[in-house]
Amino acid sequence: MRVAVIGLGSMGRRHALNILALGHEVVGVDPAGTDLGIPCHRTIAGLDSVDAAVIATHANRHLSDAIPLISLPLLIEKPLGLTTDVWPEAERLWVGYNWRFDDDLAQLREWAEAHPRNWAHFHFGQHLAEWRPGVPVASSPYLHSGLFLEASHEIDLAIWMVRPWSIHTAAIPGTDSFDATIISGQSDHGIYSIHLDWMTPGYRRDATIGCGDGVRSWTAPASAEETYRAEDRAFMESAAGRIDPRLATETDGLRVLKFIGAALGGLTTFSNALVTNATERPGLRIN
Repeated sequence: MRVAVIGLGSMGRRHALNILALGHEVVGVDPAGTDLGIPCHRTIAGLDSVDAAVIATHANRHLSDAIPLISLPLLIEKPLGLTTDVWPEAERLWVGYNWRFDDDLAQLREWAEAHPRNWAHFHFGQHLAEWRPGVPVASSPYLHSGLFLEASHEIDLAIWMVRPWSIHTAAIPGTDSFDATIISGQSDHGIYSIHLDWMTPGYRRDATIGCGDGVRSWTAPASAEETYRAEDRAFMESAAGRIDPRLATETDGLRVLKFIGAALGGLTTFSNALVTNATERPGLRIN
């Protein structure tokens, strides 16, 4: 297959190299060009025929970059975008939530399904200045709503694993790089909580689920590369018509954005079910 990768920053390069390693042809789109040794166009308008595409530009460009390619199988890096109100329905659109492809985490999800009366906690912490050295904190796009968007893996995992349906949010407003939030509420399985922060030195990402039969935990491995490789394999298989159910769908991506909008807006309820008609979807702009 011939695959376009839109945006060749760190994430786009990773997808391009993974797809090349799978034996497919890759063509890039990036105004800065690339040193990957692949054909590269400055704009999407310059693309000729391709069979599928990966969109790895900034989230505020995901929608505009997806529209010209919407008839193709698409993998869009998380988050899906910044709004829920204008996305066209697409049967072959998936969102890059790669932690779904971690085998140990998948086993934890199975255990949670087998013990449906439980509590669940999802945790992400990383120091913003360490993660983005040299970027003036005051101008960083990763404060406030950016924390929810960048750490939306935890929100996706909560929805995927325990299906939350109410939201209560407490937060420390961003002061320099110090920004943290705790989201909690009821889920189909019992209760859940999500901790996100830009204050933790180093890096922490884990999940814990407990019930009367015990407590099980997962800690993210030091490298996520295998999950990205598995995700790209699943995307290419799905693009060929062999759908991998682990891939996050467009509806999954919209659920995450709706959850973020509710958390940021101080709402106390969240419907896990999204209507399928795009004209009926309530608009929630995240930024």
